[in-house]
Amino acid sequence: MCEPGRRHPAKRRSHLSEIVIPVLLGPTATGKTALLAKLAERYNLEVLSCDSRQIYQGMPVGTAQPDRQTLEQIPHHLVGFLSPALSYSAGQFRKACNELIPEILKRGRIPVISGGTGFYYRALTTEMIELVDDEALRASVHAMSHDERLALLEAKDPLSLSEAGAIPAAGRVHRNDVYRVERSLYILLLTDRPLRSFYESGFKKRGDLSFAGVWLDLEAEAWKQKVRERALQMLEDGLVDEAVAVQREFGDCPGLRTPGYAEALQFAAADLSRKDLEERLIRSHLQYGRRQRVWFRREAELLPALGRDEALQNLEKLMAAGIRS
Repeated sequence: MCEPGRRHPAKRRSHLSEIVIPVLLGPTATGKTALLAKLAERYNLEVLSCDSRQIYQGMPVGTAQPDRQTLEQIPHHLVGFLSPALSYSAGQFRKACNELIPEILKRGRIPVISGGTGFYYRALTTEMIELVDDEALRASVHAMSHDERLALLEAKDPLSLSEAGAIPAAGRVHRNDVYRVERSLYILLLTDRPLRSFYESGFKKRGDLSFAGVWLDLEAEAWKQKVRERALQMLEDGLVDEAVAVQREFGDCPGLRTPGYAEALQFAAADLSRKDLEERLIRSHLQYGRRQRVWFRREAELLPALGRDEALQNLEKLMAAGIRS
């Protein structure tokens, strides 16, 4: 076992297939960053951020990026590195992690996957189906209006759509989810297969790396209060100004598809009162967190942990076993 107060490196093994990579996932506002700080007191960590929103530059407030103190304490990768004008696919995330994990291990440190994007995690831990991108088709789909995309998707595969408020199902998208409707239609036109068919056929776990850990959750009322506090703090920290600055420089860009930015821009345009902004911002983050929770429940190698203490205990057991000589 580890000695209290001592920080431990990763165990060196000859093959990556012998390594078990620790994982900490969880819905927004559950306390993942604080838990990582506790782990970093005992282990030499480097965090690979599994978050499709925290990738963007110039958007630290609305994407809840770790603060400067945390970044100085624990090296983070895949945070604040991409222009809001660009998209970043799950395949790109997987490729980046495949390159970073061996580098971190060579430094004698422990790579930890942590974040809230279930689709990124699924891409990292399974054998991906490689798709050859068609830039002309992607541009054509992007040029359509949302109503045009919906009509075409419904005509070709009505089962791809679910009604707003329904429980999310693998590979199905809500009608009012602009980003996912566009992605689903693009994949359907590219492969002649609906997105949901990839889920229904199953995902085979990759053989060269193993992953295990926890997904952190809170009691329902405690979590709702944390979401409320975070949303209001975002406003105090300058979310509206941040949203306006990003829109001014990049227009209607992928980065602004993050929960909360549409509401912030409506407020900036005087289309919402401050009270309505607060209520909609909180609701947006609650809805986002519920969708995240649906993803994590599907990951068999992740133990559900209610609260930081349980999550910390489970992760420390895993990491102690992983570094034992």
